[in-house]
Amino acid sequence: MMRIRPLIAIIFLWSNFGLLTLSAQVDTFKIVYYNLLRFPGSTSNRVDSIKAIIDYLKPDIFAVEELEDITGANLIRDNALNQNGRSGYQYGTFYDGYDSDNLIYYKSDLLGLIKEDTIPTNGSTSFGQSRYIRHTRLFYKDPNLAQHLDTVFLDIFSMHLSASMGGVDSIERQLQCRDLKNWMNTKTGLKYILAGGDLNLYTSNEIAYQILLDSGNYKIKDPINRPGNWHNTFSFTDIHTQSTRRRAFNGGATGGLDDRFDFILVSDSLMNTTSRVVALPNTYKAVGNNGQLFNDSLTHPPISTAVPWSVLSAMYNNSDHLPVYMEFIIKQKVITLTDPEANEGWRINIFPNPSDGEFRFKDLRTGSEEILLEIWNQQGKKIESFNFPADNSEHYLNLQHLPAGMYILRAISGQEIHQSRWIKN
Repeated sequence: MMRIRPLIAIIFLWSNFGLLTLSAQVDTFKIVYYNLLRFPGSTSNRVDSIKAIIDYLKPDIFAVEELEDITGANLIRDNALNQNGRSGYQYGTFYDGYDSDNLIYYKSDLLGLIKEDTIPTNGSTSFGQSRYIRHTRLFYKDPNLAQHLDTVFLDIFSMHLSASMGGVDSIERQLQCRDLKNWMNTKTGLKYILAGGDLNLYTSNEIAYQILLDSGNYKIKDPINRPGNWHNTFSFTDIHTQSTRRRAFNGGATGGLDDRFDFILVSDSLMNTTSRVVALPNTYKAVGNNGQLFNDSLTHPPISTAVPWSVLSAMYNNSDHLPVYMEFIIKQKVITLTDPEANEGWRINIFPNPSDGEFRFKDLRTGSEEILLEIWNQQGKKIESFNFPADNSEHYLNLQHLPAGMYILRAISGQEIHQSRWIKN
């Protein structure tokens, strides 16, 4: 299904042809983190409940925890996400860890996959094995990307930290968050960060929470800024996410809503209105929580009127956690028009960009020397080179054998060098 890209402003530019008007547009994207309660387990029919939730929330990024196997991963993609006229939801690689797993789905007409990482942690689980954190780097498919060769990258982290209050579990959460921040410290260019999932935090005083927010090269924020003792405290009723149930069925915790375990945390840049990617105010929510269900189940009166009963029932039946939700805008880059005849330099035009590895480039220069075209990866290593005649024609290249990611294409002719970014899907 084609995305509608909303027009929000008009930009005025001058050229040799007079005053030109260009559309300045934004896209929005919605992210949801959701603990699925060991899906599919013995109740794969719960995918119908997940579908009802997806029908209502329509996320562009769907980050899940407690996914048991690749069968469950495919069930969600094929029977919940890519349903009811929706299409293009994908995930990268399913990593089968020691415990239940994390996975990040994304809407591929809006976002493309650059890379994935599985980050091991020292904090163990009740099974005595290390629990991992999943990282997925996505890029925004700006509709004008082929013209301006500039985009933004989203770094999504999905976590499921060790459970239970105090003692060893609190120390394990601390270790897991320290390992994440240490991993981040080895990276460059992590600007737009979303880190969330089932963090099993009981209070903002936990060292694990403070590590996430304040330590390392990359600071992240809790966008609702509600510090305190979240566990079993009435004043935080509106942000509690577990448990949706007071009685036990199909596993999971009971006791009603009295803990804030599920989070979306964001980098400083996402809270800065001058950034190209900006959080929309007041969109963060624990879906279905009407603020009146302290120690009660999700379906207990007073029933939320903001969410349809069918969706409340689906969340109640599927998991003991509520999904958490947030919206963002991405500002498209404005294209500056120039008169090609006034361009004293020379350039090449690459199309399509991004592509699956097949693309063409056209020599738009006025020189007469042949072109050496070099392909460089992001680590600064030259991996391919090609020679083309100086005939100002289109040339075809097939680089489907290269892994997905961003590359630099460097065209060299005599003493002149032109560089362009190329993204392989």
